[in-house]
Amino acid sequence: MNELTVCLIFVLAVISLISALFTEKKLLFVGEAVILLVVFYILNNKYKVAESWPLAMFLAGATLLALEIFIPSFGIIGISGIVLVGFALYHSYFMDGREIFIMVSSSFAIILTLIVYVMFGFRVNIFDRGVLSEVNSKARGFNSKKDHKDLVGKRAKTISILRPAGKIEIDGSLYDATSQGGFIEKGKTVEVVSFTNGNIVVKEIQ
Repeated sequence: MNELTVCLIFVLAVISLISALFTEKKLLFVGEAVILLVVFYILNNKYKVAESWPLAMFLAGATLLALEIFIPSFGIIGISGIVLVGFALYHSYFMDGREIFIMVSSSFAIILTLIVYVMFGFRVNIFDRGVLSEVNSKARGFNSKKDHKDLVGKRAKTISILRPAGKIEIDGSLYDATSQGGFIEKGKTVEVVSFTNGNIVVKEIQ
């Protein structure tokens, strides 16, 4: 039971870090991750479940791999992440195997978290305060199901990061929109290129 608890805490810390990268609630999730990692460190020292340094190396590598999505680095960040993860797995192989179990569990958690955020999270705006606490209104961007073909050709500003879905502002009104290709950072100028299947599709203007 102690081993499963320590493993679960580490996995939750990993999920919190990924959430910090993929949402606007960075301080919330970073704080949560720090607390979970502190608890993990304390319990791991008490019950001696696994060596901490391979897990720390794995965590750093996984974070770098996730950052590769956001920071253009010609693969340097991603390669560094792969090296760290590989090094952690290599050294864990010569230990008793519990580190590898935690790493594999964390890897599955990362994959599932990314799937949830990319496929569902941004499309329904799980972490948008307006969705959670306010009624639907055009001013708050709950109008993507209406016919917006009249917006095609107009320029807009991204109010949130498009991964690929997010929010844009056109003439003072907010709309849900989807990037035509790739991620678009917050504060960028975009153009509405089409209105397809109820979705406003935009592309970044260089």
